[in-house]
Amino acid sequence: MQSYAKNFEKVFGRDDRGESEASDSSVVEFGTGPLGLEISWTAPPVVAAVVPGGAAEVLKLQPGHVVLEINGTQVAEALPEMEVEELMQQRPLRLRLGKVQDSDRTQMLRRWDLVRQQGVVQVPQAMPKDLAQELLAFMHEEYHRCLAAVLKDSTRVPELFSNVMMPRAGADAPTTRWDMRLPMEPVVYRALGALLGHENLEGLGAGFEDLAGKDAELWELGVTVTEPGAVPQAVHCDAPARCLYTAFVALQPISYEMGPTHFWPGTNTVVAHRRFEAAPREFLEPLQPVAPLLDAGDAVLYDSRVLHCGAGNASQQRRALMYVTFRAESADAESLGVRQHSIRPDLKGRVRLRQFRP
Repeated sequence: MQSYAKNFEKVFGRDDRGESEASDSSVVEFGTGPLGLEISWTAPPVVAAVVPGGAAEVLKLQPGHVVLEINGTQVAEALPEMEVEELMQQRPLRLRLGKVQDSDRTQMLRRWDLVRQQGVVQVPQAMPKDLAQELLAFMHEEYHRCLAAVLKDSTRVPELFSNVMMPRAGADAPTTRWDMRLPMEPVVYRALGALLGHENLEGLGAGFEDLAGKDAELWELGVTVTEPGAVPQAVHCDAPARCLYTAFVALQPISYEMGPTHFWPGTNTVVAHRRFEAAPREFLEPLQPVAPLLDAGDAVLYDSRVLHCGAGNASQQRRALMYVTFRAESADAESLGVRQHSIRPDLKGRVRLRQFRP
């Protein structure tokens, strides 16, 4: 009987929680066998189901237990999927458990966990359609003003425009992809207010606050445009580590022919970057990208680490996206090697998320 117990413990794990079920947290350890449970990867993760007769039931786990740590790694905030996968494959596997503490606010904010786990989430109707159309008209006017300005003084190019990947189909081809920094004109200010100022916990401002903090710095503000004939970008990330969060906001309806941005969910992690750099094609081939087809005013919010690319524009229409990027409160983007800082010089370091939040 004793040898059977030792073998069971080796394969299925042992219970380290002690006799008290009333403690704030407890630790269970799994061996080499199947876990016998299903986990809902919210923040923090929650045990969703327990297999009858499996290791988890033997260890007295129940649906509703919250997972606080996995092998010493805290998971109160959601982790990227590939990082979770590596943790859950470790053996022995030690889980620190606590009781579920939920609220309406927690439930509503869990959508932002998708950005932590998958790297991207869609936010419908982030801005009223009529405001998106007004901003689009302003963008066209501002583009011509900026072109006139740089023709007079070429040193103003870095002030008004940002570098963009794959601006032309070839060395002698016309520019079909460009990036313009926006001034804080009234229509731009109203657009930021509409995007960020809602008290609604499902709104874009709540997402930025949850992910980057209320004191997050406005890091980028502009529009990125692809003209008909633009070629696809190479797959890339915007930052190597957690520091920036960006929203792309459609200024007109985007069809597949117009070249929506493609994202590879779950690649917002060092593990994914390492595998991608070692063998890009082999890494991406089994993964399924997503390419949200946005209506005017819809947005996607993404972690700057997630792999993505702008697709080619095979339509006869210009595709325009407003972009808004915030630097997380605790992050030093420049020390992490982030050189892109697409914002007008007069706005740099002067605007914080809290200025738009209720």
